[in-house]
Amino acid sequence: MNDIINDTKVHYSEQEKLFLVQLVCESKDIIENKKTDSMTLRDKNQRWKEICEAYCHQGFKTRTPKQLKKLWENIKQRRRKMTLVQRQRHSLTGDPLTNASYDPVIEFVDREVPIVESLLGNSNSSNHVFQKTNNGESNMEKMNAESDNSIEFFDVTKKYKVNNVSTPHPSQIRKLQSSRQATLVEEEIQLRIQKLEEAIQQQRELHNKRMQIAEAEYKTAVLKLLEAEEQAQHRANKL
Repeated sequence: MNDIINDTKVHYSEQEKLFLVQLVCESKDIIENKKTDSMTLRDKNQRWKEICEAYCHQGFKTRTPKQLKKLWENIKQRRRKMTLVQRQRHSLTGDPLTNASYDPVIEFVDREVPIVESLLGNSNSSNHVFQKTNNGESNMEKMNAESDNSIEFFDVTKKYKVNNVSTPHPSQIRKLQSSRQATLVEEEIQLRIQKLEEAIQQQRELHNKRMQIAEAEYKTAVLKLLEAEEQAQHRANKL
C-alpha cells in the first residue's frame, strides 16, 4: 500500500522534519556511507525501512522510505544553499554567519547534532571546486577522513533501536525560535548603536572643523580691523 503513495507535493510539519533528522543522525554511518557496493546499498535500504517504520509508528502520516529519503536530501540541499548564501554575504559585507531566514529544522541540526555539518556539505566556494593538496589527496577526501576520525557519533557495535529516539517537544522548538529571535533582536540593537555612534562621531568631527574655520575667520577679521585702524592712524598723522 505504501508503494502507491504519491511522492509529489508532499508536505511535512516542522516536528516531522525534526524527528526524521534525529532518526537519520542515529544511523549516519550507514545512511551517509559513500560506498556503492551491493552490500552497502542493501544495508541502506534496510535502514531506511527501519527509519520509516519508526517514523510511521510515531503517529505521523504514513510515508514511504523513498519519501523520507527524498525529504532528507532536501534538508541537506537547503542547508548547503543557506551555508553558501551566508558565506557569500559574509565575504561581501562582513556580516556574521547567521541565517537571514530562520529555519527551526536547520537550527535544530546546527545546535543539537553539529556533526551533521560535515554531512551537509562544507564548501567554501560557489562552484564547489575541490583543489588537490600536495600529496594528491582532495580536500573533500581529507574532510571526510577528518569527519570519520573526529567524533564517534554512532556505536555500530550496539543494536539499532529506533524506539529509543525521542520526539522533539514543541516547547523545545519554541525555545529555539525564542533564542533565535532574541539573537536577531540583539544583533539589530548592536547594529543600530554602532551606526548611532558613527553618526555622533561624524557630527563631532564636522563640528570641530566648523569651529576651526570660524576661529580662522575670526582671526582674519581681527587682523583686517587692526590693519584698517593702523592705516587710518597713519593717514591722520600725515595731516
